[in-house]
Amino acid sequence: MRLDQHGPSLSTRRPLVTVLSAVVSAVIASSVSAQITTQWTATTDLTTAVIGNNGLKTSRLPKASTLGATNVGVVQPDARALTSMSLTSNDYVIGFVITELADAQGSFTNTPAGRTGPHDTSILLKSAVPQVFDLSIRVTGNGTGTLPNQAWDYEVAVQVGSQIVVSESKYGPMRPITMPIRLDPAGTIIRTRTGAVASSVFGIARSNLLLTLSIARQPRCSSVAYGTSCRGFVLAQPRLDGRTSVVISAGPPFSTGLLAIGSRQLNVAIPGTNCWLYTDVPILLPFSTDLFGTAYFTGLIPVTTRGTFTTQALFLPSTGLVSTHGVSITCP
Repeated sequence: MRLDQHGPSLSTRRPLVTVLSAVVSAVIASSVSAQITTQWTATTDLTTAVIGNNGLKTSRLPKASTLGATNVGVVQPDARALTSMSLTSNDYVIGFVITELADAQGSFTNTPAGRTGPHDTSILLKSAVPQVFDLSIRVTGNGTGTLPNQAWDYEVAVQVGSQIVVSESKYGPMRPITMPIRLDPAGTIIRTRTGAVASSVFGIARSNLLLTLSIARQPRCSSVAYGTSCRGFVLAQPRLDGRTSVVISAGPPFSTGLLAIGSRQLNVAIPGTNCWLYTDVPILLPFSTDLFGTAYFTGLIPVTTRGTFTTQALFLPSTGLVSTHGVSITCP
């Protein structure tokens, strides 16, 4: 069951009990959407090239092309050069993924090679409302080819505004980075440079680079788990629009259940089970899980909510009641 922005929400500016009663009454709480817009553009030609028994082959995507579902590549029997760039977006994260692959398989009679890039791109991010997000940068690179007549390498660089935050080759440390990034109507630019190369006189040489950039909302509400779970988990997940969802995971598949919401922590054994009730229960919201035992209360906590409340998921499968741990959620 997914409760979207037209479903129950935890409203604000009222005592907690009143707030919880409003949930049952399905009061619709409004929130200002982040309205993040993205523009991903190639600032150089995107080129790939291989040379092998069939000669030199190239592929090119011209500069200024819009990126997001992009594949440029050349494949020969003894060499490959492949570039892909994908943009994904949902309510919780915006992701940019760049893959560079070059490999070559040589023999004593030829020396094939593959090369991608270097490729430069520009990502323009704007938000209708000035606010701070988390930018996560992850670089994964690997390769094969240790013989003297084999060579491989890759390069990757990321610049946020005027600051270069990543500049690495295959000898770099490649540590994940998470940093704040401020978005506003004027826009913030992230620039990337990527490329890979491999060549071999004998055997296989390969270079593989994966760059992932993701934009997510900094958590406004903090959550602390307490107690022991009989089955499943409950967590608070910030949305890009500023609201916070309550997500239930790892429960019984295709099960009905109730999300209990209260104002204080309990530790009461549930008769006939080995499970515990961890919150008082003025509010019960029904849900049903999917194949993976997951259920979403999307945007349940709007941006204007202040205060602390407790919650717990109670699953009602045919085999009998089971419950999660408790969670205390505080929104300052």
